[in-house]
Amino acid sequence: MSRGFLSFLSGIAMTILSWYGPWEWPAWPAFATIHLVFGTGSWYHDLSFGARSVVIVLLITINVSFWAAVTFVLSRLLFRWHRRTLPVL
Repeated sequence: MSRGFLSFLSGIAMTILSWYGPWEWPAWPAFATIHLVFGTGSWYHDLSFGARSVVIVLLITINVSFWAAVTFVLSRLLFRWHRRTLPVL
């Protein structure tokens, strides 16, 4: 499997963990987006159900993309570090 696909799967896993896990830290990209876009106001509740569903889908996309990017960068760094530490035969 490619590194991009595995990163995508880890992004989905972190998003599922943020929904069903006991911690809030896996969802901080979505929470930060909510805070930046909606602030401390409650005008999110004034949106229609269709607009709310669009916002939720965008938040899921942001969360998956962020954790996939983090995983991709970490895997690239680990691959380069591992390649440098291998002995040359």
